[in-house]
Amino acid sequence: MDKNTHKSDYYGNRFAVPDDWATVFTHFYYGVNSGNTDINKILLPDFKPLMVFNFGKPLKVNGDSEHVVDDVTVTAPLKKVLQYSMAPSSSILVASFKDDAFYRFFGTAMPAGFLFTHPDKLIGSHCFSVLHEQLLLLPEPEAKINYLLNYAKAYIADSHSMITDTTDTDYFNPIKVIAQKSGLSERSIQLHYKKQLGYSAKEIGRFSRFQKVLDSIALPLPKGEKINWFDFIEAFGYYDQSHLIADFKYYIGLSPLNYIKLQQEFCRSEVQG
Repeated sequence: MDKNTHKSDYYGNRFAVPDDWATVFTHFYYGVNSGNTDINKILLPDFKPLMVFNFGKPLKVNGDSEHVVDDVTVTAPLKKVLQYSMAPSSSILVASFKDDAFYRFFGTAMPAGFLFTHPDKLIGSHCFSVLHEQLLLLPEPEAKINYLLNYAKAYIADSHSMITDTTDTDYFNPIKVIAQKSGLSERSIQLHYKKQLGYSAKEIGRFSRFQKVLDSIALPLPKGEKINWFDFIEAFGYYDQSHLIADFKYYIGLSPLNYIKLQQEFCRSEVQG
């Protein structure tokens, strides 16, 4: 466990992944609404697919359209901000897939055009509905996570992803970098990204650059000092200020200045996904 959040009647923990599962999951998250009213949360995009187990009344999620999670769902890589609402006396367990792990786990990509689907539809059985019932009987989140990991051993296949061949500085042209390292054509790399990762190299390159901006903004500034947005434009290869603003509005629906205000509210209220 490496991070806790508290907000009135909401309690959430972020759990670290065991070393032998480090290529499959980035983290686990467990949240509980022990209050008497719905609690709304905001989840920022990170291009990671999720598997979400809901224990309680239906979980309502709002992206481009509303989706209701009764027991379990999986998502496509999250490319834009999501909002979700937890009913009173409900809890959730979230597993965040890493790189090509979703494809390795289910043997297929998310159906085109779908942000959510029930995992049983991907494998043609009721296995994950049964797994949900078994997890529901376990009182502690650590026990739920351990049970899920033991269950996952029967599903996960070896990784053959090439995405790990890139570095944090390769976001300008990841296709070219991987093609040079692997000896494959850029077209082959493009098809690999789309099939096994659920997004193109161009998409993840754009988002990786934007994520660098958010990470830099998160650094504490000296008191009274304002952000110089032109420093970010120059450092991360944006054409101009409008180019940077366009990415903020595309991924999180906010201007850079409004994001700063919202980020500060997140810190005060300890909201996290």
